[in-house]
Amino acid sequence: MLFDNGKYEESYYIADELLDLSKAINDNYIYADACKIIGRRHHFRGEYDKALEFYLKSLNYFEKGNNLAPMSEVYNSMGGVFLNQ
Repeated sequence: MLFDNGKYEESYYIADELLDLSKAINDNYIYADACKIIGRRHHFRGEYDKALEFYLKSLNYFEKGNNLAPMSEVYNSMGGVFLNQ
């Protein structure tokens, strides 16, 4: 939500914190969501290889939980990377 409202730096900071938290509590959904946000950060900066790396991590963990809606968001974002390259 922060990212969508133009608060990029705040969303990046929170995503990094979420990544650490998700590892500490072993929560795959939070990990996947954090990776998706970090992927968006790299995508937004034009760092397409890094974006795909994090999108793929995100997708892997969303797939484990059969979380279809966020998986579709990640696929859409990956399509954007391929379009921008």
